[in-house]
Amino acid sequence: MAPLLIAGWFIGTFIAKVADLGILYVKNQYEYRDVKGKLKQLEKNLRKIQAALFEVDKRRITNPGLEEWLWDLKDSVYAAEDVIDGFEYNLLEDIAKGKNQLFFEEKSNDRAKIKNKFIDTLKLLAFCKEDLNQLDDAIKKFSELVDELGKLLKVVELNVATNKKDDAEIPNWRRTTSPVKPRPLRGRDDEVTKLKMLLKTGNNSNPDSNSFSLVSIVGPGGIGKTELARLVYNEENLNFHIKAWVCVCNNFNVRRLSIEIIESAAFHGHIVLHSINNLDEILKLTDLHSISNLDEIQKILSKCLMGKRFLVVLDDVWEESVANWENLCTAFRSGLEGSRIIVTTQLESVAKMMGTKDIVNLDGLDDKVNWELLKECSLRDQNHAEHRRLERIGWEISQKLGGSPLAAVTVGRALKYDLKEEHWRRILHKKIYEIEEKEGDIVSVLRLSYEQLPAHLKQCYISCSLFPKNHSFEKDDLLQMWMALGFVQANDKYDRMEDIGQDLINELSSRSFFVNAKRKEDKFVIHAVLHELADCISDGEYFRLDGEYEGNQPIRLPDKARHIYVTADNLVMFSKILCKKENVRSLVVAGDLSDGIPKSDFVDSLKDVLDSFKCLRLLMLSVLGSGLPKAIGGLKHLRYLEIPGDVITEWPESFCKLYHLQWVNLKMCSKNLLLPEKMNRLIRLRRLIPSPEAISTIAGVGKLTSLQELKKYHVQLKEGFEVGQLSAMNQLQGKLCISNLQHVESLKKAEQAMLRTKEHLSKLKLHWDYKGEEIIQHSKWEVAEKVIEGLKPHSNLRKLTISGYKGCKSPTWMKNKLLSNLEHLKLRNCGSWKALPPFGELPLLKILHIRSLSSIGKIDTTFFGIDKDKICVNPQKEKKENNVSFPSLEELLFDGLENWNAWDGLENGFELFPCLRRLFIWNCNNLRGPLPLPSFPRELTILLYPPSSTKFPKDTHPTSVLKIYTNNVNLIRDCLEERNRVLLCTLEIHGIFVLRSVIEKDWFFQLNSLKQLVLVNCGTYNPPELQNISFPIIRRASDAQKLNTPPAEASSKELRTRQRDEDQGWNTQPLSTSDVVHMPTPEKTDNKRSKIALGAKQDDASN
Repeated sequence: MAPLLIAGWFIGTFIAKVADLGILYVKNQYEYRDVKGKLKQLEKNLRKIQAALFEVDKRRITNPGLEEWLWDLKDSVYAAEDVIDGFEYNLLEDIAKGKNQLFFEEKSNDRAKIKNKFIDTLKLLAFCKEDLNQLDDAIKKFSELVDELGKLLKVVELNVATNKKDDAEIPNWRRTTSPVKPRPLRGRDDEVTKLKMLLKTGNNSNPDSNSFSLVSIVGPGGIGKTELARLVYNEENLNFHIKAWVCVCNNFNVRRLSIEIIESAAFHGHIVLHSINNLDEILKLTDLHSISNLDEIQKILSKCLMGKRFLVVLDDVWEESVANWENLCTAFRSGLEGSRIIVTTQLESVAKMMGTKDIVNLDGLDDKVNWELLKECSLRDQNHAEHRRLERIGWEISQKLGGSPLAAVTVGRALKYDLKEEHWRRILHKKIYEIEEKEGDIVSVLRLSYEQLPAHLKQCYISCSLFPKNHSFEKDDLLQMWMALGFVQANDKYDRMEDIGQDLINELSSRSFFVNAKRKEDKFVIHAVLHELADCISDGEYFRLDGEYEGNQPIRLPDKARHIYVTADNLVMFSKILCKKENVRSLVVAGDLSDGIPKSDFVDSLKDVLDSFKCLRLLMLSVLGSGLPKAIGGLKHLRYLEIPGDVITEWPESFCKLYHLQWVNLKMCSKNLLLPEKMNRLIRLRRLIPSPEAISTIAGVGKLTSLQELKKYHVQLKEGFEVGQLSAMNQLQGKLCISNLQHVESLKKAEQAMLRTKEHLSKLKLHWDYKGEEIIQHSKWEVAEKVIEGLKPHSNLRKLTISGYKGCKSPTWMKNKLLSNLEHLKLRNCGSWKALPPFGELPLLKILHIRSLSSIGKIDTTFFGIDKDKICVNPQKEKKENNVSFPSLEELLFDGLENWNAWDGLENGFELFPCLRRLFIWNCNNLRGPLPLPSFPRELTILLYPPSSTKFPKDTHPTSVLKIYTNNVNLIRDCLEERNRVLLCTLEIHGIFVLRSVIEKDWFFQLNSLKQLVLVNCGTYNPPELQNISFPIIRRASDAQKLNTPPAEASSKELRTRQRDEDQGWNTQPLSTSDVVHMPTPEKTDNKRSKIALGAKQDDASN
């Protein structure tokens, strides 16, 4: 019998919701006082039910009567939750239609205030008799089940008493040892080599001691962690004075582990009893279990390890307590440097908790290797030539095992008992859990992995079985599915469901339930054998109808099926059977229609199924046939909808009645998607994928207060498109671009956007688009200054872009260190802006781009965020950390500052740009005087374009690395002092004309450190002056290389060009490598030197 998944925490949450909200709904309904009393009674029984379910969750249910009772309880919870959900639907409908604004108007983040408003709103609602009768029926069901609660408690108490002792003991099948001759390990040569290397040269993972380091072997159950540890443990070439092997399992008792380490080492002859001086300690060593004091045990272990280089294996660790781990480590610190501890675990979180730097991650074996292992276990003593048919079947079986060696051993043993083809074919068609379970086999190991999951993760894991094996989950899709089904619960007002859901995914990944989760970034695949286990545990609640069936083949849906996955073809074939199910909560229709099935048949079948599945929370359709069916409007419980967006030409009016809808995922969506006018009634909507900007085309978008993403919002003069629509949208996260800000007419209206409350926004763009005469009106400048003042962002902001702003002054919020978390700042086309604010005060600012601020005439010390008067008085009294301006800045760009003629620096004692890597100065033709930069401590790239009179400081550090890009030959001499020319190692020249000009200059032959000359677009031109040079010449032709993108670093292996990007700075792309025409010396390029790139004059770089 499959173990029952009941998820007590899940049911308990729903019962609490039913009781709490149910009482509120009937509070003012006199004729339903009896219902109110029953609800209060249920509320009293809630804690007993939750306590019982908590114990049930930890144990395997084998009592059929108890299993039936629990399923009835779950069904009753679902039914009651549907009733409450219906009541909430009525409330949301009234709010959406504007009939009751009490709840909607509450903009507070305080949940207590919102709840009070919610209660006040409920008092004004009148519910029909049918709604309240449904609630009464649901409560009656609960009452009947509660009457039987005593039986459940007795069974649970008996189980607790019976299993209390067993919980503290480790079953024999889980105990592991270190045999002298471990079994050969297949397919793990790389992992063995890596582990041996780590044992010889591993990193010190313990910050308090250099004596030992940790190596963790992490992977899912049955993947071969213990076997790998065994193989290396018995390696003779690893010289350790003491070795010990301890099986930890769930019982991480520090006293027990310390004793077993001593016993293991002594048993294998690694501890000589007489080497311990004190006779009393020898006696203690012979009877360690009689010592109850942990400190005494630790002292004995410490003495045993003192002055020794030890290797300890802690096998099968589940404990995540830092305190317990630190207690165990106390004795390890007495060992010699080079001691090692190997930890095997399914939990990456365990390895991180221990501070492990060296982790060996084990994935599934290669298919061929796993087949060889399966063949060895099933046909070991047989003549393989006589079993060619069996080998073909065995190969197919091995493909289902996901590379799990323990699964191969388990299945191989089952195959070995009967070498008939019929038996092997039966095994081929069986699930892994359908093979008879024995202690220590793959099923028992996987079941243990499941049982160790916290209760809140079990339902999330089991839900993955709704999809076929090897299905690739997108992170966001998975999160939204869990949230739609109610698996993600916020504990307090600071919790966001998306953040909690991300934690759930991370935890399942760290427990090795997802394969290659990190390597595929936002994609997750559940391990094949774990998928089959989830199938088993769900016991039909998650059901797939994805096979190929004959037209007359009978099919039976499990009574427990609540979540159904069906192919488009099978939906048509079995629509009548599906329509008999009325309490389905998830429907996934996958795949395309076969050519032989008319689209009209699919449309009709889908309509019938949707008419029956009124309780759906989640609906995913890969096919629509012809537009969105009208029947979708009847799914009033729907939370998640995924449909192909390319076939939607119009939206049925009923779509805007899905008041519970939170996620709309449109696959293959058109960029010109038109949304229904009344979509602002979907007040629970959290995300529209992949076109969140399309929502900005809806009037009154401000009603969507739960919306998470609104990439673009265009302010318009029409009603419903004011900037104030953003007021209550405090859940917005990620990026927001507000354009057409010229339509905002006052400070008050700008403040209505309430940007200061948008704490989850990380990127903000503010854009004005003045046209024609508007930009020359002085009144417009004054309005713009007031508007930007009212658009004060939240201090959590990471990236800010301001473009088209026509005010003369900086907003005050740029001057008071509000933007302390800002990392990227870009100002563009702000032609009237006259003075830059103190950006140097921003501690985390990494990138600063200033473009087309044509009114800037001078950049002075205010820009650095340091008071010049304060500097002059007594700079020595200032603390060193306060004397740094732009402490994190890495990239600084000035472009199109036409009137900029001076850049004042700071006096000695203040450090500027300590992290600067790239400085770009474009189209600043009037700039004069040296750049206010200190000695260059690191590599610095400077671009001057077009020619200017700017010079580098004279105090350049002799070990600095300089890279200069320009289109004027004379700038090399003008900008770089003679003493700094020795820093140059690579010279890149663009065009024959520039090459001729360069070789005519005397200073060219004074570049004694030059190691490489790169000639771009110079053809085969080879003047006599280059005949006797001692460094290599690389020639290359490139149409993509233009001077408005800086030339790239060149090497003999690869040449790269940088492409300009407004938002991302400079990106690199590989180009084709040129032929080396002349390379007289084999010397390698010194990449730590500077590089100069020279090119023929090009058109000015555009903005």
